[in-house]
Amino acid sequence: MLYRENEVNCGHCHEPQGIPADDHNGETYKDGEVTFTSEPCMRCRVHSLGTQERCDDDCPDCEDHGDG
Repeated sequence: MLYRENEVNCGHCHEPQGIPADDHNGETYKDGEVTFTSEPCMRCRVHSLGTQERCDDDCPDCEDHGDG
């Protein structure tokens, strides 16, 4: 897994979200030097948890399944 310091990482899949930790508008928690969101990212909500219908952006998972 890839963690990025000073950047928000998904609290579910732990993937970097491309948002500086100081700019994230939501609840987060830290594990050492790494910051995680309290909520799952968009891809997790759609593809892992099924709590949302589709991703907002160009998601390779959506394209692979013909959803994009």
